[in-house]
Amino acid sequence: MKSPNALYISGYIGLFPICFWNQNKWIFSIYSHNYTNFVYICKRIEHSHSTMSVSDWIERQAPSGRYTFSKEDVREAFPSMTPHAIDNAVARAVSKKRVFSPCRGFYVVVPEEYRLWKAVPQEVYLDRMMQYLGRSYYVSLLSAAERHGATHQAPMGCQVMVEPPVLRDKER
Repeated sequence: MKSPNALYISGYIGLFPICFWNQNKWIFSIYSHNYTNFVYICKRIEHSHSTMSVSDWIERQAPSGRYTFSKEDVREAFPSMTPHAIDNAVARAVSKKRVFSPCRGFYVVVPEEYRLWKAVPQEVYLDRMMQYLGRSYYVSLLSAAERHGATHQAPMGCQVMVEPPVLRDKER
């Protein structure tokens, strides 16, 4: 199976056709030998799986190194979907434990290596979450000591200091 982010080139460059495999599509092109005024005829033959669902988009976030997203990110990726359909698709992913929401409108993808935990360590998403919330923060107390190797015991949770007003627990 072809990698979705790789670019595969076959054929010749010149008067001959070349074809590209890019983003799950074959792209056929014909170039002239004169590079200053080239003829670019492109016909895209869509791959049969080119219509990506929200759950597929979520599953592709973690392997690309992006563990967090917001509802706005999903709306940008799927502009033709209604907000209600996006909310339902994200809610299904949350109910399947593929993602979790540490704060309203912000989601964290749970990659395969953390599926048994059903959560991701806070170091993975804390910075992006605070940027999303527009808050300044720092890791403090026993959590900071653990990062510096100066703790006498393991902390039970990650302790974070934020500027006022205090962030309220989501369940309350």
